[in-house]
Amino acid sequence: ATNEREERALSLAARNALPASVRIFNPAAPDFSTVPFSPDVFNRILTDRTEWTRFTAVELSERMSLQRGRTVLTAGLRQDFVALRLHDRRAGLAPILAHVRDRVDELTWHAGLNHQLVPSRLLLFATTSTAFNPSTRIDARTGQIQGNETTWGYEGGVKTRLAENTLDLTASGFTFINRDISRRNPLYGDPVQDANHTQPQLVAAGEERFTGGKLEGRWRPLPGLTFSTVASHVRAITTASPDLPEEVGRRLSRFPPYNASVAVSYGFPAGQLQGLSLSGSWAYISDFTAYYEDRNRFALEYPGYGLAHLSAGYSRRIGTRTHSVSLAVRNLFDRDLLRSLHRLGAGREFLFSYRIFF
Repeated sequence: ATNEREERALSLAARNALPASVRIFNPAAPDFSTVPFSPDVFNRILTDRTEWTRFTAVELSERMSLQRGRTVLTAGLRQDFVALRLHDRRAGLAPILAHVRDRVDELTWHAGLNHQLVPSRLLLFATTSTAFNPSTRIDARTGQIQGNETTWGYEGGVKTRLAENTLDLTASGFTFINRDISRRNPLYGDPVQDANHTQPQLVAAGEERFTGGKLEGRWRPLPGLTFSTVASHVRAITTASPDLPEEVGRRLSRFPPYNASVAVSYGFPAGQLQGLSLSGSWAYISDFTAYYEDRNRFALEYPGYGLAHLSAGYSRRIGTRTHSVSLAVRNLFDRDLLRSLHRLGAGREFLFSYRIFF
């Protein structure tokens, strides 16, 4: 895969010429004025590089069924090989930073268990796994690509089917930990600890923990009619941060801890309206911290909010082809998210689609 990355910023003179209301964000009276893009105006190059990446993987998996299918065990291994090559075209870079090559590999695994405590009625499940994210961040001092960010987690829960197979309920809990996150080395540039310029710019020492649970339900009281709901809570905190130790124990910014949704849908099973479906939903996202106070800005908190959506669709088979038409309205009540959350382009939205299946 080849990726071209370019980021530009206003020249310092153009930025300093902007009104103070644009340069200094005021949550109480935000000014979202923009400057028309022009390469001559946005002439400060932040990023200008080409990335070549090659991914190769070898997988091994196994599934075992016991007690005539009441217990199922799964396990797997995956070995990934990632080759990275970067060409950074920013002016003034040393050759060691302008052309970088690296190869990394990572072994990940998973294991799972499903057991029907009551056949076709009550299921227990548990799983644990690891994962990784190949890094392309380059250390300005060493010229090396940072190590992979890794994840390890586990989940367990119960799923039941009741009321003559019309009601499904699922409850689960989970924990996963992100490790080896690249952070700025607090000793980088230190007049004493880095007097000989030997400290790396970055250290893979950041860590985050996510712990929570989820409840899901689906009820089908009549043919074609379905009610569903999902609710979750996640406590996401920073557990290690060498460059910003005050972050440790804080919940992650821009991560709402509570989310919930309810939905109802009806598809006409027969008659003249067969093929017509109607649905409505409401989703809630809780309050969250956009960012914490530091030397450059004040803390900013955003409130929770809920949005309602409606949709309708119709499908009909004509000859050997199926025609499908759908209409949806998002943010049905036109909630003003610009004023409450400073989100642009989030007003009421109408969507129409037509698809044909051969």
